[in-house]
Amino acid sequence: MASGKVSFDGFAGYYGYMSNYNGTKAGGGFDWSEVYFFTSLGINTFYPDEHTGYNNDLHGTGVGFSLAEDNTSTGYGWGSFYSPTKETFTLKSADLASAWDDEQSVKFTTYKGKKVVGTDYITVAQTGQKVDFAKYGKDFTNITKVRWETNNKYATNTSSVYGKGWQIVWDNIKASWSGKRPGLNPLQHNGHHVAHGVLGAMADHAHDAAHSNANHGTTLTGTHHDSGFHSAITSLDGALGHHSGGALTSEFHFA
Repeated sequence: MASGKVSFDGFAGYYGYMSNYNGTKAGGGFDWSEVYFFTSLGINTFYPDEHTGYNNDLHGTGVGFSLAEDNTSTGYGWGSFYSPTKETFTLKSADLASAWDDEQSVKFTTYKGKKVVGTDYITVAQTGQKVDFAKYGKDFTNITKVRWETNNKYATNTSSVYGKGWQIVWDNIKASWSGKRPGLNPLQHNGHHVAHGVLGAMADHAHDAAHSNANHGTTLTGTHHDSGFHSAITSLDGALGHHSGGALTSEFHFA
């Protein structure tokens, strides 16, 4: 039996895509879909002294998060991590937070192969809390995949400061593999994934834009303040003061 612990610590730069660590020790042996890491440097750059789920769930030098689609009326988000082989794992606990909503209900679905093992709705708050998955019977035991979904219809209390969001923040995932922890998938490559807005988590909200302009002299260009949590991938260089002319992927840095 091997550990599948993921602390999201030790990564460099501002953020990055977790699939770059598929099957590695840093990724807990899991493969990842639609999940990013966000370093303390990135959090402090975007949200200094603000009480977002990112700040509240940060216990070390980084957290993980899943994106949300850009639509405040029918918005949703999802993410997953899973075994790259037939090896099963048991998810024990994790520190979870709602990035923006004061609290929201998250739909978790677990699988063993293609078979659904269980479906559970777990409410998480912006203040963050430790979730003990053992409380949900065998739904998180000897599985090969866990997927979570958020949706505007699940939201239970929208934040008065940040509005609607649906991103979920993870830290200190504790799991155990039933056998040997899977190694690096031979088909995995470390190319950067920027298929859609990596900054879906860095909400383009009027509050954030005003805070940024007033305190940091930066501007989130090319975005719409009335669009809710807009993916601002085209604005990243400007928002962070990067004007080197390089592509977005040039701003990714990995340890």
